[in-house]
Amino acid sequence: MRFLKTGLELFTSTRVVLFLFALLLCFLIPLTIFKEVKPLLMKPVTIILAVIGFNLLICTLRRLKSLRYSTLVIHLGFIIILAGGLVSMSGFVATVNVYEGDTIDTVFNWEVGQDVPLGYDLRIAAINLDFYPVPVRIGVLRNGRKAALIETRTDDFFLFAEYRVQVLRLDPLAKVVYLAVASPGGESVITMSTGGPNELPPDFPLDFKLVAFQDPKVRRMWVDLELWKDNELMVAGTSEVNHSLRWQGMKFFLTQVATDSMGRPYAGMQISRDPGVPYVYVGFAVLCLGLFLALGRWMSLTGGGKSAVKKKPPF
Repeated sequence: MRFLKTGLELFTSTRVVLFLFALLLCFLIPLTIFKEVKPLLMKPVTIILAVIGFNLLICTLRRLKSLRYSTLVIHLGFIIILAGGLVSMSGFVATVNVYEGDTIDTVFNWEVGQDVPLGYDLRIAAINLDFYPVPVRIGVLRNGRKAALIETRTDDFFLFAEYRVQVLRLDPLAKVVYLAVASPGGESVITMSTGGPNELPPDFPLDFKLVAFQDPKVRRMWVDLELWKDNELMVAGTSEVNHSLRWQGMKFFLTQVATDSMGRPYAGMQISRDPGVPYVYVGFAVLCLGLFLALGRWMSLTGGGKSAVKKKPPF
């Protein structure tokens, strides 16, 4: 019994606590700087955090009767935060590049440093880009002959031969512009693009070609995302940089949109899962409550933070 008591006193001593925090720093510093050592150092960090949490729990239980209520709440907050950190160790962060229209079932898991099965199929149904308006030059052909060169902007319109032509959007990757052409009377509107086949009437006299454009700046980019399992659509939605698609505790973030050497667009996706986040939030709330209680007690003891000055009685 005396040996157990001596062991608890040694385990909960200030020197052991300082040693544990110093040891934790020795692992966290290279872990922060060198990402490639993460698979090697995560297990020791997990063990040290567990020991620190157990140390704090034992200290709290041993001094349960002597600790103030506010101190107990602060200790409880720290224990919940450490527990949340340990639970987060079971999460993961993975990345993958997916071509538009393609489906993948493996991702690169940064926790283990290798490709792992996803457990379902991820499909990028479409890549969407929205740009700020930019100047464009559109060549107008009448019956196959050059008729005019119009300089306008995206999201704007121009008039030609009583036709109203609305510049809907620019696709700088495909180098085409999408137009909405209204008939002279305004009875019908034809939507077309300057590249590829268009469903124009055989007798339509005008045609349009994109001559030049200014490189646009992206205003917003997002992807239409689908998750499949056993040929069944589990969930479909959109994902963008600051707005993730969430499913079964996982977050799907869009990280980039680019093209390969052949001009084929692809999207970079980040998939993450952190089950310890709710516990950390609860722990911080409990910790703030304990600090607020401690501050209230200190204010009551010091008379609102001001030292009381006793007046000498008159003689």
